[in-house]
Amino acid sequence: MKLTALTIAPKHSWNPVGAKNPLRAVVKLNNETSSVEVVLSDESMRRMLALVADEIAAAAKANVGDFVAAVAAIDADKASVMIGAE
Repeated sequence: MKLTALTIAPKHSWNPVGAKNPLRAVVKLNNETSSVEVVLSDESMRRMLALVADEIAAAAKANVGDFVAAVAAIDADKASVMIGAE
């Protein structure tokens, strides 16, 4: 079997997360002949989130850095065009 999906989302997507609509982790496994979907316990979901928290934070920091660099490059490009126009 191979892991085909891991989703952490509210139990009911149409309601806000809260005591009556908690987050839950769902794992989907497939092979050639069958598919299995398992809802992980709250404790397992929290351990999984703790395991990947640093990875998520590092990826978010890198994405923000890339965005800022792209905006700065656009601003620098605009400035050079304006300087050349005078």
